[in-house]
Amino acid sequence: MAQDWMPRQLASDISGFTGRADALVLLAGIRRDAPATVITGTAGIGKTALAVHWAHQVAAHYPDGQLYLDLRGRATDPALTASEALSLLLQSLGVPGEQIPLDLNLQMGLYRSVLANRRVLVVLDNALDVAHVRPLLPSGHNCHALVTSRDTLTGLVVREGPARISLDTLAPAESVDLLAVQLGRDRVDAELRGAEELAELCAHLPLALRIAAANLAARPAQSLAGMVAELGGTDLLARLQVVGDAESAVAAAFDLSYRSLTAEAQRLFRLLGVIPGPEASREAAAVLLGRELSAPVPELDELLAAHLLSEPIPGRYRSHDLLALYAKQLAGTEPQETRARLGDPGTTRGLPCVREPRERPSGPPPGHDQSRRRQRFDRPPGLPPEPVSLA
Repeated sequence: MAQDWMPRQLASDISGFTGRADALVLLAGIRRDAPATVITGTAGIGKTALAVHWAHQVAAHYPDGQLYLDLRGRATDPALTASEALSLLLQSLGVPGEQIPLDLNLQMGLYRSVLANRRVLVVLDNALDVAHVRPLLPSGHNCHALVTSRDTLTGLVVREGPARISLDTLAPAESVDLLAVQLGRDRVDAELRGAEELAELCAHLPLALRIAAANLAARPAQSLAGMVAELGGTDLLARLQVVGDAESAVAAAFDLSYRSLTAEAQRLFRLLGVIPGPEASREAAAVLLGRELSAPVPELDELLAAHLLSEPIPGRYRSHDLLALYAKQLAGTEPQETRARLGDPGTTRGLPCVREPRERPSGPPPGHDQSRRRQRFDRPPGLPPEPVSLA
């Protein structure tokens, strides 16, 4: 790397970044000599926004440079290969293209040599899986990799030992604050009830909230209550998009995760969208797939790893409201007979541990820690596990 070349590649910080206070505290507590940090979560949850925001906060600790690379793991364009990514990173570090070897192992060796004894932050955004990102981790104690992915990257946590922060949807107050940043505090305060209903309709998903706020900002005469009425009376997922930018749509983000699943995991996701009730058990999933009650259901683990399902209570699985709506729409491809049978509460009542539809509670259940629900922190191997809420 040229001695006078110090890359400064971080994208601009998100204007009016709000929320994620607990996640930022967790990030601040990570050791400077830790090899990497992983931020995971479902599509549209705000992984990149948090990563870039935190990277700006700690940039001064890495005076020899800050690298940023979108690996396109879940994108409409093909994902970068490890070799392509290393070539770009090396060129960003000042290595001439003609001096970069073609062999992946040689590229990895050169990359680590260039970063040795330097203090560089490497932001690796949108990693596909463990194999996609492992060759890109710097080896020096003075460097740090910040990785975002829709995958849980558990293999990376096991072998390389990075800390992992799993993001959940925003708390209701954080959702309203995000709308206030986008629309102005006066407008939101004047229609606080409408803002709360809009946040609920958007399932407290940052991408959905930003889209709804952007569309509202373009229509200053429209009230928040009017927007809620519009969205509630139409195909919600179809409306949560930006005109002229189809890739920014909520449904498009979900599509990228869904298409990465195996065929059986896709089928299970669709079937879960048919049955009434917000939750199902592992036994119910086995029955849906035509298996014995006690049969293993690895597809559930696949859906969990892709963050298309969560496990708020051990043994019970659910999606947030927009993902549940997406699954229900995908279920339209299932045979009519299947949809009619599973959509009949009289039929699904016989499935083990399928909860009936119920009114949405007005607040968290008793004893539930709302702040800790929004992100989960996994300590590196070797440290005693800290009990955390998975609700």
